[in-house]
This record gives sequence, C-alpha cells and structure tokens, in this order.
Amino acid sequence: MYYIFNRLGENIGKCDFEPDSDDLASRGESHVWHEDLPDGHVVSLVDGKISIIKPSKPNKKDLQSQIWEQIKAHRYTVTRGGVYLKSVDKWFHTDDSSRTQYLAMQIMPKLPDDLMWKTMDGSFIRLTKEILMQVAMTMMTQEQSDFANAERHRQLMLKAENPLEYDYSSSWSAVYGDKEHSND
Repeated sequence: MYYIFNRLGENIGKCDFEPDSDDLASRGESHVWHEDLPDGHVVSLVDGKISIIKPSKPNKKDLQSQIWEQIKAHRYTVTRGGVYLKSVDKWFHTDDSSRTQYLAMQIMPKLPDDLMWKTMDGSFIRLTKEILMQVAMTMMTQEQSDFANAERHRQLMLKAENPLEYDYSSSWSAVYGDKEHSND
C-alpha cells in the first residue's frame, strides 16, 4: 500500500498502485510504500520513514459520555412519543410542533366550540380546555419522570464496569405504538 503525505508529514491518502512521484512533488507531497494497516492506525512521515500510532482503546470516561448521550437521545425520543389520556381513551402527539400549539391554546381565553383535534391513531376528538389541561399535565408529569429516569440510568451506568453493556431500556414512559403500553 502506498501512503501519501503532505509537506508536514501528515497522511493525506493511500492507494494500491504507485502514485506519480513528479505530480506529488509538484505539490510538496511524497509517498512511501508500507504494508496495509488496519483502520484506525494513524500514520505520519518522520525523517522519510513511516511512523505508526496504533489506535488507543477508548477510556471509560469517553465510553460513559457516549452512553450518556445515547440515554439523553432516548429520553428525547420518549418525551416526543405521545401521551395517553385514559379519560378519552386517546393518544395525543407530543412532538415539538404539537407542544407549541398546546401552549398557544392554553393561553387562549376560550377554545373554539367546534375545535377538532387529530389524535395519534388518526381519529379526531373535540378538544376542550379540560382535555387540553389533561394533555399538558400528563406531558409534564411524564417528562419529569423520564428526566428522573435518565438521571437514574446515568448514575447506574457510571457505576457499571463496562458502560457499553449497561441496559438503560427500563422504566420509561409509554410511547404510542409500543406494544407493551399501547392502549389501541
């Protein structure tokens, strides 16, 4: 494998055929043949010779940060997965657009009498201030629960010997379409 280096000795590419030395030299670049290295190895040119740095194993703190980001992403997904109101036997959207609409409607003194709201199963329901308040309270309660759950998982994951093997799938709020929790 031919490794190509810039004038600073940084690897800028590789190829399995010998590159045009004159073309490379015109740009201040050079090439050196070396057996192909596995992905992740960093190669550079030092005093005309290839220097190889093997990839380092990620440290535990980096792995913990990676899993914490995954937990937060899961929390976001769950908090946007809908809320179920038993009083009307319907799931309501909780995506960002719906949240904005709920907030706008909450500050209105009165909702239109014939306001029909599309629920997550595709059916429509007459939306009243009472139902709107139930949606808002359920969203807030579940979101607070999911934030606490994420923090609980973070604390347990930080204590885990191998953060990559930590299972953070338990105790989240139900989401629409989840077979375990769906009320359809």
